[in-house]
Amino acid sequence: MGSDFKSIPLIDIGPLVEKIDDPSMANDKDLLQVVRLLDDACKEAGFFYVKGHGIDESLMREVRNVTREFFQLPYEEKLKIKMTPQSGYRGYQRIGENITKGKPDMHEAIDCYTPIRPGKYGDLAKPMEGSNLWYVCFQIPTSSLFSRYIFKHCKCLHLLKVCPSIACSRGLKIENRKPKYPSNFEVLLENYIKLCRDISRKIMRGIALALGGAIDAFEGDTAGDPFWVLRLIGYPVDIPEEQRTDTGCGAHTDYGLLTLVNQDDDICALEVAAVKPQHMGTYSLKSSSIGKNVSFASPIATVLGGHNSSVMCWELQNSVAREGSAASPPTMMEVDGSDKRTNTAVPEPSLLPSEVQNRSGEWIYATPIPGTFVCNIGDMLKVWTNGIYQPTLHRVVNNSQHYRVSVAFFYESNFDAAVEPVEFCREKTGGAAKYEKVVYGEHLVQKVLTNFVM
Repeated sequence: MGSDFKSIPLIDIGPLVEKIDDPSMANDKDLLQVVRLLDDACKEAGFFYVKGHGIDESLMREVRNVTREFFQLPYEEKLKIKMTPQSGYRGYQRIGENITKGKPDMHEAIDCYTPIRPGKYGDLAKPMEGSNLWYVCFQIPTSSLFSRYIFKHCKCLHLLKVCPSIACSRGLKIENRKPKYPSNFEVLLENYIKLCRDISRKIMRGIALALGGAIDAFEGDTAGDPFWVLRLIGYPVDIPEEQRTDTGCGAHTDYGLLTLVNQDDDICALEVAAVKPQHMGTYSLKSSSIGKNVSFASPIATVLGGHNSSVMCWELQNSVAREGSAASPPTMMEVDGSDKRTNTAVPEPSLLPSEVQNRSGEWIYATPIPGTFVCNIGDMLKVWTNGIYQPTLHRVVNNSQHYRVSVAFFYESNFDAAVEPVEFCREKTGGAAKYEKVVYGEHLVQKVLTNFVM
């Protein structure tokens, strides 16, 4: 079981991003230091911030901005890409449709997955076959020979990208069901996904080295064709009183390997359990001995990227709120590479955290740091590492008077990968496998089928 960490470490992964694909990197001191920090963070917290990842802060902000623009569209526009079983569980989910432990989450979202062509994984992926709904969508009458051919070869007509001129030449009636997306929406997100995939692959290579495995231990048949999930999330403030709760997203762990969260810079809402639960999902985890040498960086007293000599941001003076006590107000800090405190200021009420209830221990706020991703490890990495690394419970609280967005990228194994403890991790944990083999796609489909009320 991990230690009772009090803060989330910040890691500059620049050397990893720059050198991990270089054959001579094995002797690079800077890269090996990043690997050690990743190992410490995964063991101790299961969460870490990354900077030096190579994605411009302006692009991260633009992705959040177009997400916010989409959720500001009229309700009927958003419903044009409503998530349904027929859409492969892709598209727009309304507030309260996502449930965690039987309770509705107070957020709206767009879910996007790696496109799956019909039949690629046999019956395994049938519920999730299709393409993402940001493409132009057309409805085609089922009476034509052309549409019968399409039906035969594609699970869901409205997921097809059909050329209007071809369809019209065959006498088909076409209805454009594409919502009025923000400009550059599709191109921006597709580019962002590619960049997040590359960063995630490099972090996973660092994790493989940290565990003592080959650099490509989590590639090939296991994650050489990684499945990905992109979730654009909005946390509204104008929810009717009879529906309103403080639960933006209930306490949970993530399904896969690695998550990159691009969160709003000015609102503190993501919380991490300081004590890792001993039992997660359907697997029981035996205690493991964890080293105590992790070096935690203050989330704020760190260079935050860019070239400004000083950056003004909020620091939670007491980021851990114990049961029955309110968190202390934030203080204003000037960051110039040193821990130089200036004046104390009380932020506007929308930025103050809610009182936090203790569940399995203390809850830590993942205070936003501009230009960084908040990263966490998931269930599949726990299985692969035979419990050396464990995912950490986290939740989102709705504590703001302002609409908040977050963009989460989930990096997974191959959809059809059989995930089981790898040999070099079993050797470090007594030799026996602590977890049964899990087919990732089965695990994901089971979660998706039970996570939504539509």
